[in-house]
Amino acid sequence: MIGDKLFKKMIVTYIVIILASFTVLGFLMTILLTNYFNYNKRSELIVKGADIAELIRPILLENKDPTDLVAWLNRADRNLGTEVWVIRPNGTVITASAHQWRHEGDRINEEEIRQLQKGNVAIREGQSQFYSEPVIWVTTPIKNGNEVIGGVILYSPVIGITETLKKTWLLFIYAAFATLLFSVLVGYFFSKSVFAPLEEMDWIARKIANGDFSERLEIVSADEIGTLGRSINYMADKLEKLEKTRREFLANVSHDLRTPLTSILGFVEALQDNKDKNPETRARFLDILHSETSRLIRLVNDLLDFTKIEEGVLELNKQPVDIAELAGKTLAKYQPILKEKGIRISFESSGNAVALVDYDRLEQVLTNLMDNAVRYARNRIALKVSQEIQEIGITLSDDGPGIPGEDLPYIWDRFYKVDKSRAKGAGGTGLGLAIVKRLVDAHNGSIDVESQPGKGTTFVIKLPAGGKNLSGA
Repeated sequence: MIGDKLFKKMIVTYIVIILASFTVLGFLMTILLTNYFNYNKRSELIVKGADIAELIRPILLENKDPTDLVAWLNRADRNLGTEVWVIRPNGTVITASAHQWRHEGDRINEEEIRQLQKGNVAIREGQSQFYSEPVIWVTTPIKNGNEVIGGVILYSPVIGITETLKKTWLLFIYAAFATLLFSVLVGYFFSKSVFAPLEEMDWIARKIANGDFSERLEIVSADEIGTLGRSINYMADKLEKLEKTRREFLANVSHDLRTPLTSILGFVEALQDNKDKNPETRARFLDILHSETSRLIRLVNDLLDFTKIEEGVLELNKQPVDIAELAGKTLAKYQPILKEKGIRISFESSGNAVALVDYDRLEQVLTNLMDNAVRYARNRIALKVSQEIQEIGITLSDDGPGIPGEDLPYIWDRFYKVDKSRAKGAGGTGLGLAIVKRLVDAHNGSIDVESQPGKGTTFVIKLPAGGKNLSGA
């Protein structure tokens, strides 16, 4: 299932991101907290060392019995959480905390002695010569004026800071676990809102691929998922329309091929029989055979032309063409049928309407449009060629039954027919306007249509003006 796979990927991604983020944050937090605790502890020891030095200074000046001093230091150890040592100016330990009495008489290291004799406060961290565990210790000189008469050393084990960091890390791990759990829950509910529509889209896409266009997605959101759903619905609508028109096209082509072929076969058989066929009858039969054969050729030519256009292999032989002259010649071919049907024709042109076009293909465009106009016009057809600043306009209008508004967006689609029954009787294949649209586009032009049922139809072509003045003016 799509949802299960994406859900697993999303959860794994969340976990990796969260773990990586917490690891980096934990590392930075450890550094910051360690520095913070160490700084505070050092500052605390410096202040306490100065205070204790002031308390011990009178005892050293009076050379009192150190028994009272040791007892006082033991109480100080418990209250301060540190171990307090007192040393002579030469670095010899006078007295230490209760459990470090064995070091009385020992000397501290030479560097600390030098700092003490200079009257400087010395701060150290790490492994001391007297302790097996890491400690922070501060050596504070005891002065009588400018004379150093001794010193105070405060030892504080680092293990206190370490324990605090461990507790902080434990809280941090709990927070990370809670965040992971929350992310999984959020991811689960989020997947329901995202992956369920995706699974439905997958299901409908498979049905569409199998030729079933009956299902549509229910759009409930305006985000990217909703946009994708609308696109799938639109694609299904277009494919359903295309499939419907394709089937109609196959039915129409089959009919259009079968009808003239059946007619041709019948007349050929009649001619082969050659009984009671006078010259006039034979000539009429031959005319019908010629007409039906021409009809088949036109159908095949339409199919071939459309295929070339769709595949992008149609080559245009562009040259300067007088559009008004071309339109007039095209119109002249329809004079006999227009006269026969009693349709009035008006033709109007203005300016030097010259464009760089393929003569034969533009004639094909006008012929296809005229075929439709002649087929559906009641009494009147109007053709107008006009020149504007940078383009040539061709307008063809008829007073036929018009095109319903719901059909207008689809008339340029291949195989589409507005009136199926009427088009079948007229021998249309649904390719004429599709070819017109694509040929006009190939000339970098545009074509629009305006139509109202019962009031006729108007096609307007716009072509880029170009080429030399053919009149020589």
